[in-house]
Amino acid sequence: MLNYISKFNDLSNTKGYRILFFLIGGVVFTLSYIVQIVNDKSCNSLLGEIIRSLHHLCIYFIFYGFLAPISILWVMLIILIVSIFSWTSTSNTCFLTTVENNLCKNKIKKFYDLSYHLSRNIDNFMVYNRIKIYSTICIIVLLRLYDYYVINKNKNKKIKIQIHGHRGSRGDFPENTLYAFKHAIENNIDFIELDLQITKDDEIIIYHDKNINTKICNGVSKPIKSLLLKEIKEYDCGSKKNIKFPNQQTIPGEKIPTFIELINLLQTDYKHKKILMNIEIKTEKSLDADNEVYHFSSTLVKLLHKYNITNDVIIQSFDVRALKYIKEIDSTIKTSYLIEDELPNIDTLINASKNLGVKIISPDYKLIDKKIVKKLHENGFEVLPWTINDIIALKQNIEYGVDGIITDYPVQLRNSQ
Repeated sequence: MLNYISKFNDLSNTKGYRILFFLIGGVVFTLSYIVQIVNDKSCNSLLGEIIRSLHHLCIYFIFYGFLAPISILWVMLIILIVSIFSWTSTSNTCFLTTVENNLCKNKIKKFYDLSYHLSRNIDNFMVYNRIKIYSTICIIVLLRLYDYYVINKNKNKKIKIQIHGHRGSRGDFPENTLYAFKHAIENNIDFIELDLQITKDDEIIIYHDKNINTKICNGVSKPIKSLLLKEIKEYDCGSKKNIKFPNQQTIPGEKIPTFIELINLLQTDYKHKKILMNIEIKTEKSLDADNEVYHFSSTLVKLLHKYNITNDVIIQSFDVRALKYIKEIDSTIKTSYLIEDELPNIDTLINASKNLGVKIISPDYKLIDKKIVKKLHENGFEVLPWTINDIIALKQNIEYGVDGIITDYPVQLRNSQ
């Protein structure tokens, strides 16, 4: 039963339902008020007319208040409790009817609401049984409130999705730098997310763009794979603030780290902590040949085995070739399929992902909804959208049931869960 109540509470929170509830209420109130005016005429007392209007509103909200949007259900409960108390303390006599009759000097002591004219039998039944009826309605309202404020709130408290610090924590510090990774690790973020490129001399470095981005690094823009590691180390990627992140703090002198430098940092300074990494292979169909992608993937897997961290990583990529090669080289490594721009037909996506052997689907968060997440879960996939940077989008995705999020503000969004 509570499951149905929970679903109804969710429905009552929708904009369409709220509009419908108040629209029907407005129509019923207007009709009910008109039929009384026709029968009792207008009241010479302004206060009496106000009481009469209030009475018609109360009748609607008492009878149909249990259907009210969850946001105003407390008001319905108060009206119900006051009404029940009023009738039980006045021998089942309506207090508002008594006040209205006295103010308006009505000779007929009957309150002509809409139900009186629709069915006398039903009206009489409700008059003589209203305390029982309203007590039942009160129980329904209490059940709805209990489900929403106790059961659902406890469920939400238990939902703690994984937070992946995008490029470390680039909303706070220069992206893909050791400093940004330290910030995420020291704040107990679930995963540090990073991008890998391979240099001309086969060194794997942590960098996002295919060319050196001079908007965030000092120096001349050149393709990463055309540079030697010693040339890469000449760039300062900590002195320039990324204009997309106004609160980002610069760390002058921060160099582009190698993947081995990060591993060494984790296995020395943080050797007593379990640090998980979400690693993106940055290869592109138009820029990297198949043999280059395979070589990159193979070199990366060798490093993971050398440092015994294959169980501590997820390998993600937009390039399906990289995902395919990783699985061919080591089928035990967990992989994630990154998707941007457009989500394929859901069945096509599921079949393609199963063929790739990925365990995670990681789309742009704007491409998914609750139905898509449910469908992916039913087919055995985790869902990890990117890049969510505000609390509203975070809560929306928690409602969708995603397994985690990638964010530029890992500390802030983790604290807002």
